[in-house]
Amino acid sequence: LRPVEENQLFGNGSAIILENPMRADMTALRTSLIPSLLEVVEYNARRGVDNFRFFEIDRVFQLINDEPVETWSVAFVIGGHVDRESWSHHGEAVTFFHAKGIFENALEQAGVKNGEFRPPKNQHSWIENGEAAEIFVNGNSAGLLGYVDPKLLAKSKVRTKVFAGELNLQLCVDDYAAI
Repeated sequence: LRPVEENQLFGNGSAIILENPMRADMTALRTSLIPSLLEVVEYNARRGVDNFRFFEIDRVFQLINDEPVETWSVAFVIGGHVDRESWSHHGEAVTFFHAKGIFENALEQAGVKNGEFRPPKNQHSWIENGEAAEIFVNGNSAGLLGYVDPKLLAKSKVRTKVFAGELNLQLCVDDYAAI
């Protein structure tokens, strides 16, 4: 469950509002996995962790044409250094292209043959500086990847660039099944 404001910021559809929520601050089903991953980033930053890679696979919910739709999604956040232990990458900060590589690898491992990355069609308020890509599978928008606006993390102790992405797994499975 998520606050409605987070769903509006990160979600790509209308949130399903609960009539009788258990907590006043959790009034809607989540439309994105990214906010909970950013909470994990903030929690770890308060403990001095500045190098991270987190992911989550779970269901997200949204209203499409006034009908509730449930889909499986995978999301990740990455930040810090590429590899502190490697002599060849020592000190190299994670970039958009490292984050994009995670999705390229995931699509390849899932057997998706028709995946491509394009500039996003719409402006997304959680993405900073246009460092973003929309992911398409068989011509359908299947996800989004971008540099998280630092203003969203300004109250926390996160001091590194954070990249986040989310992918609709159903579209990937459908592409795999079509082979």
